[in-house]
Amino acid sequence: MFSGKVVPNRRNGTRFGYPTANMMISDKEVDGLFVGYTSLISAENKKIEELFSGKMPSLVFIGKAQTVGEVDHRLESHILDFPEIDLYGCELSVEIAEKLRDNLVFTSEAELVSQMKKDEVDARKWFNK
Repeated sequence: MFSGKVVPNRRNGTRFGYPTANMMISDKEVDGLFVGYTSLISAENKKIEELFSGKMPSLVFIGKAQTVGEVDHRLESHILDFPEIDLYGCELSVEIAEKLRDNLVFTSEAELVSQMKKDEVDARKWFNK
């Protein structure tokens, strides 16, 4: 379980069609792509509070996104079927359920996006079982 404030980053997830809520974390030993649940702890915006409904199914990346030149170890939560809205400043809780794969370095952004689409399919299968 991780919790923290959502911080701005480079918006690569949004550019690739998978917007993420980014949080800095101190645990550098956890690394990979996971399925899990994201919950809202606090928000200053009532609209955001209305969008959250308990634990939201999520794809959760933890590590350094080296394919896009990231050097910081962070957590990125892509909440499935959540509207594209900035969650900056919100405090979230992210519960890890199961690891889908290791953190991989891809030869291109196109290869990364292709894998992200496969990861989404795998995550939806996991949540629907």
